[in-house]
Amino acid sequence: MNDEDIKKELEQHIRIANYVDLIFCDCVSVDLLQKTIDCINRQQAEIERLKEFIAEIARSDRELKSEAIKEFAEKLKKRQRTFIDEEYAYEFIPSIEIDVLLAEKVGEQNA
Repeated sequence: MNDEDIKKELEQHIRIANYVDLIFCDCVSVDLLQKTIDCINRQQAEIERLKEFIAEIARSDRELKSEAIKEFAEKLKKRQRTFIDEEYAYEFIPSIEIDVLLAEKVGEQNA
């Protein structure tokens, strides 16, 4: 039985109790049933709010990672070197430059 099924059944009991104007189910009052439905509704709303919050964090995380990668690539381009032989020009980035830049971005211990 899911939340919606529980709420429907509780609402049905409330309608019956209001109709016959009785306290029922071993002294479970209409007020308690309504409070139970309200609690379920609040919990469902909080779950939805948290889902949206998690989705926003995930979007922010992706954006931050993307910006960090772009910045890293731009800095790599600035450290690029050109080697010219008799026929061709070659562009390269020395591996030490990559290591230095990586250490700058993530810290020495994580590089």
